[in-house]
Amino acid sequence: MSEPASVARTLFPGVDGEALVFGLPANFGIVEEIKRSGSVRLATAYGKISGWELLEEAVLKSNASVYLLAGLDFGLTETGLLRRWLKLRQDGRVRAKVCEHGANFHPKVLIAERHRDQGFAMVGSGNLSGGGLLNNIECSLYTEDDGVLLRLKRWFDRLFYDERASSITPSVIKEYEPFHQMAKRHAEEARKAGRQFEKEVARLLRSRVNEIMRDARKGHSEFFYVNTNIRYGEHEHWHQHMLDRGEACAFSDAKELIRKIPPGAVVFLYRSSKWRPWVAGEVGIVAFGKATGKLIKRSYDGKRGEAHCKRLEGFRQVAPSIKVPEIRNISRQVRGSEVAFNGTSREIDAKLGKKLYEIALRRSL
Repeated sequence: MSEPASVARTLFPGVDGEALVFGLPANFGIVEEIKRSGSVRLATAYGKISGWELLEEAVLKSNASVYLLAGLDFGLTETGLLRRWLKLRQDGRVRAKVCEHGANFHPKVLIAERHRDQGFAMVGSGNLSGGGLLNNIECSLYTEDDGVLLRLKRWFDRLFYDERASSITPSVIKEYEPFHQMAKRHAEEARKAGRQFEKEVARLLRSRVNEIMRDARKGHSEFFYVNTNIRYGEHEHWHQHMLDRGEACAFSDAKELIRKIPPGAVVFLYRSSKWRPWVAGEVGIVAFGKATGKLIKRSYDGKRGEAHCKRLEGFRQVAPSIKVPEIRNISRQVRGSEVAFNGTSREIDAKLGKKLYEIALRRSL
């Protein structure tokens, strides 16, 4: 027998939101389900009037025995909600408590029984609030599994009837009120500080980007690339050396090319393919920096002597790398023709160099 169709949507048919419940029966509506339930158990880390108002009418119009359990951690549960629950004590069907177990009370569970040992439950991330039930990005799971329901009811009842769960009384609300008001003030101050922080970060980032772009447009006329030659097995560790040390290096006959790179020139480290050397520069530009004037001579091996290197100031790695197809496309746009990065090191056309520099700067921020 096939399972009945299920959907992922809010608890309220025809009402859109990001608080999704997965596995809902296609025709499920929480208001109608509560109205015809025999009992309802609700545990929420915190509760707000905005969430309770979505369910209150259904609770009042039902004949269900209702058990409500909310946490007071961090002062997030609204005292207005507690007062509403307190008034419901006049209706003998409704019992409401707050949990004071010491550990952070954080569940979001709704259990409803239609008939004896038959019903449904939802467990997820959404609290009893307008956001938790509708507008926040939330995820909950619906189940009608009898075994799961039985264990959930036992879990809930153990908490509800524990001596550390207090019935809501005027004295409980009065004692909690100053803590809640303090939490509200701190939350608002945190929101204001957060908004101000975001504005300041955005301002600083815009300023830094503008500074970098000005530097890229006017500050340099010389650009070079150095191929890290990872495609040759014996050079592979030198590729990593360049990235780790922030240096541009060359070996054997090509080492004199490093000497010709003038101080202040922008140098792009260009990684070619290890396994397909005939595809020139398959990976592309992986890092960059500005050449210093000092030539560094490093031991290479017994046969080929030494490597020549120059340290790159302001060294940064580029992620994602500027790959070959992108370089070719940019070259066509700024030069009218493609450029091939073949050989160990070569000067790059100034227009192309400036454009690549701008892109590399953005991707290294």
